[in-house]
Amino acid sequence: MDGKLFYALWFGTLPGEISGNVKMTDMLGVENLIDASEISLQLEHPVFVEPVPTVVQN
Repeated sequence: MDGKLFYALWFGTLPGEISGNVKMTDMLGVENLIDASEISLQLEHPVFVEPVPTVVQN
């Protein structure tokens, strides 16, 4: 997807490299910005997860 890193997930536990703020998109295209710890994977509801860059403010 436009050279972006994303994960297609549907069962089991999150890979260790997925943490912090992420954008989760369900199969209907509904997007949510959430903390990765809030994701609950379900076999019948696959999702796409992509990291959200952290913005550093000066």
